Amino acid sequence: MLTVVTPAASTNLTTTTAASNMLGIPEETDGLGIAIAQASGMIADHCRRPFGLQTLREIFRWPRSGLLLARAPAISFVSVDEGGTVLTADDYELDGETLFRVSHSCRLPWVGPITVTYAAGYVLPGDSGTQTLPAPVERAAILVAGAILTSRTRDPMMRSENIDGVRSVSWWVPDGGSLPSPEAETLLAPYQRIVG
Repeated sequence: MLTVVTPAASTNLTTTTAASNMLGIPEETDGLGIAIAQASGMIADHCRRPFGLQTLREIFRWPRSGLLLARAPAISFVSVDEGGTVLTADDYELDGETLFRVSHSCRLPWVGPITVTYAAGYVLPGDSGTQTLPAPVERAAILVAGAILTSRTRDPMMRSENIDGVRSVSWWVPDGGSLPSPEAETLLAPYQRIVG
């Protein structure tokens, strides 16, 4: 069972300043902030995870040798309680996204229900902290926000337009992917969580 103790201060994966600089549009562009919020939500859904730094409490009722944490990256641990006993930092270790019980450098099985309270996620653009959002995720957010903005001015059902002797235009249309930018999907591949 996972509980959010302290939600992320923000969910936006980029700022209007960064987006306007990369997209070459004024920061005051109508709808830019809304497009960033929508792009950030689409990316969180696509990757099956929030990115903002949160404090979480997770309860494991049937522990195994390793506890796969629901959120990553884990930045710090507030407390780890094993069957009513609060452990010290020497009693556990994090390997990737899995928390192991240790004693004298040996991994042991967990005993009883385990309650882990920890901080996980990234400091998002515009916030302050050390575990900052990876640059490919921010770039993907800007690309998706740009796609959202440009799609406002055309019929989403139109794939091409041909005015004989004047111009011929074709638009990229998503082929079943969840994001309106193939480059963004490629950039985000390493950050997608596999849900089992």
